[in-house]
Amino acid sequence: MQGQILTTGDVLERAAKLWPDREALVLDDVRLTYSELDSMANRLANGLAQLGVGRGDKVAVMLPNWPEFVCAYYALAKMGAVIVPMNTRFRRREVEQIVSETEARLLIIPDRFLSFDYVDLLAELWHHLPNLRHIVVKGDRLAPNMLAFDSVMDMGDDRAPFELDPTQRPRVDDVLAICFTSGTTGHAKGAVLTHEVPFHTAAVYNEIIGLSKEDTILITLAVSQIAVFGGFVLSSALAGMRAVLLPRFSPDATLKLVEKEKVTYLIGVPTMWVQELGQLEVTSHDCVSLRVGFSAGAPCPPEVAQAVESRMGLRLHIAYGLTETSGYGTMTCAEDSLEKRMCTVGRPLPGMELKIVDKDHNSVSVGERGEVALRGRALMKGYYKQPEATAQALDADGWFYTGDLGIVDEEGFVQIVGRLTDMILRGGYNVYAAEVESCLLCHPAVSNAAVIGLPDPVLGETVHAFVVPRPDVSPTAEELIDHCRREMASYKVPDQITFVSELPLSSMGKVQKHILKERALREGRVVMAS
Repeated sequence: MQGQILTTGDVLERAAKLWPDREALVLDDVRLTYSELDSMANRLANGLAQLGVGRGDKVAVMLPNWPEFVCAYYALAKMGAVIVPMNTRFRRREVEQIVSETEARLLIIPDRFLSFDYVDLLAELWHHLPNLRHIVVKGDRLAPNMLAFDSVMDMGDDRAPFELDPTQRPRVDDVLAICFTSGTTGHAKGAVLTHEVPFHTAAVYNEIIGLSKEDTILITLAVSQIAVFGGFVLSSALAGMRAVLLPRFSPDATLKLVEKEKVTYLIGVPTMWVQELGQLEVTSHDCVSLRVGFSAGAPCPPEVAQAVESRMGLRLHIAYGLTETSGYGTMTCAEDSLEKRMCTVGRPLPGMELKIVDKDHNSVSVGERGEVALRGRALMKGYYKQPEATAQALDADGWFYTGDLGIVDEEGFVQIVGRLTDMILRGGYNVYAAEVESCLLCHPAVSNAAVIGLPDPVLGETVHAFVVPRPDVSPTAEELIDHCRREMASYKVPDQITFVSELPLSSMGKVQKHILKERALREGRVVMAS
């Protein structure tokens, strides 16, 4: 594979030729081989072509982690169309914005998922989307003028879409997807990514982690994220692995599938790992098949990483990346020291450069905190139809300014210590939310935590923590405040604590702090610590 770059469709065709009878996707009782998946993708591509979808056309896909989503990704890649992947958590505002901005010609939805009716939503919304010509539904219920997913597949044969006209075969520098950022700040932007970007991610991940056709991966994160598709779905086809799909994460369902399917490769964000460790304390699950894990999406507290390795018997790779890089940035390796593997996100991956800069984009000294900037072959082309936002994020030398705060040590290992927007200015002191969150997570009664700054007429900002307690535990605000006082400088200690049952998360497990801030300002209901 060295030096050879494949399009997304090429990767699936290669897998179908090398391992036609090997299982590619598993969901409950559905088990598709690579040959079957390739045939499905061809049929869907040719069926969509019958509906007028052509090269370069935008097609939005809002499906759960179902085989049909993976099939649609490959089908659109094969025909040279551009996929606009959308998370099933999106509702009217997000759907209208994304479908309108991309001028998508066709949208694929489920009829229902987790009790939400997508058919009713789109039937109401369709007249606001003048460019949308077709809505395809996977499920039993259709509204007028909507088409069934299976009937569209029946419209096409199983030949590769470009078989009759090889000149229409997509190239690696063609646009594969427009992937909207998770919107942790409340403003989502569409990153334009070519076929080369997820392929590069998949190939390097497979080599560094040491994956092969003998592995089985459990995909717990939303395939609608390009980092998940490239890093895990595409990497599965590249290595000939079996991928088990989980449409909705729960720690119990995850651990049951690990045991049932003999999963060797488990992925997740820190919140998932914490919940899985908690589940292992109350139920018995056989994790003996696990050998490797992957954590990204947010900084993983060292205590959590160590517990995952010791309790689940795997070697954890911790990584850092963004939608704009297809999740590709840095990663820890098996040969790194325990301290580096637990306390950093590793070093830049092959083909990626990294530097830490100040507010004027000048490089800072080793060990000094600053904004993380990335440059390399895995970067997006820019934000779709947003030249000003693109110019702010990408400079003339190809550096992408992430908005994340980081530190690089003498050996090149990177620590992510927060967001530029996560710095709270309290009484003249800089308080970094990630540091306070890490302290709270070390308390045995805390399952998850998020810290924001709230305006204050005296201090400028106060430190406000939202805390999710562990099951069957009821910590008090004073108890957690005292814990923080023992661990941190007094100006970093939360002024207020709100206990919640869950935090609003993006599809990649990142806390959507703008929602928390809006809630706190709107409701003003907090538990004050004396």
